[in-house]
Amino acid sequence: MNKITIIKKISPYILGIITGYYLTLHLFSEMIPVFVGTQEVIYPLVLYSTLAISILFFIMTFQRIIGKHISKPLIYCFLVIYFIVLIGLLFCRYSYEGTLVINPLIGLVDSIRSKEMLLQSILNLLIFVPTGYFLKEKSLKVTVVSSMIISLIIESVQYAFRLGFFDTFDCLLYIAGICLGRAIVRTIV
Repeated sequence: MNKITIIKKISPYILGIITGYYLTLHLFSEMIPVFVGTQEVIYPLVLYSTLAISILFFIMTFQRIIGKHISKPLIYCFLVIYFIVLIGLLFCRYSYEGTLVINPLIGLVDSIRSKEMLLQSILNLLIFVPTGYFLKEKSLKVTVVSSMIISLIIESVQYAFRLGFFDTFDCLLYIAGICLGRAIVRTIV
């Protein structure tokens, strides 16, 4: 098997697991108690079932997308869902104290020291991989500049509305995720 074939076979599983886990961790785990409560038996059962179902759903979805067995209207539907979830994850949070973290090394050191921060950093990178699809036809220079603008806008809005920290390390992760997504799409398509 060549490198492209291996990427095509493995990437739906990686993307499906990451997407399903991330949505369950940051979205469904907060919604489930509203509907079923937090009883010792029911909550974990519903949570793990939701995790398994969402991972399987996203694996099958990415297999269809990467295998080009999906219609364009359905792709657009998935992209709309993706952007709704992305906006929810980035901007629908509890308010925090507005803080500027200009030195990206602080975020890097935090990621090295803390497993939770490492996971958050990896997810920040991976959540922007699908955005690279929109820049697949652009040059690398245009992609990097566009990614910088997108990440600065996101971090500025989070800072201005006290929805998180303005963190330059997060900006770098967003840029890397978008560039990685562009590279994957250009390799696969």
